[in-house]
Amino acid sequence: MKSLTIFRLSHNRKYTTFAETSHGTQKVQFEPVIGFGYIKNSIFSTNDEEVIAALKKHREYGSLFSIQEEGRESDPVKVPSNIAYPEGRIEGSSDLRSLLPDPENVIEETTVTSAQMANNWLQRKHGCVFEATRAKDIRIEAAKKYNVIFVNW
Repeated sequence: MKSLTIFRLSHNRKYTTFAETSHGTQKVQFEPVIGFGYIKNSIFSTNDEEVIAALKKHREYGSLFSIQEEGRESDPVKVPSNIAYPEGRIEGSSDLRSLLPDPENVIEETTVTSAQMANNWLQRKHGCVFEATRAKDIRIEAAKKYNVIFVNW
């Protein structure tokens, strides 16, 4: 499974362009990244190889936008349903379950193993991006707002 490739716009405003692929014209929408009290440059992310190739050939590639993070191949991580949290996790991570709004229907996401992957997952599933530098902040916010725990991170 290929992770997302993230393109970064050189400024923090909405920007729309299009990519020509074999399955038609695809709309590409760059959105500003809204963090905790600030706005950063806009991003667009995808794992569609054709869209990535089309954007690399786009007339504005390199001047208006460029790749921030290149997607890479990874195998899905298989974890048993009765999850034992690894040692060395951040302090208070076992307390995340107490923050869940609906502990009975918790989403235990096993494919996320880093802050960037957590941002990608939250953007895909909920349309939000956290630019927090502290991993603990992202975990707490994901647990409180989206009822999700990233069990392998």
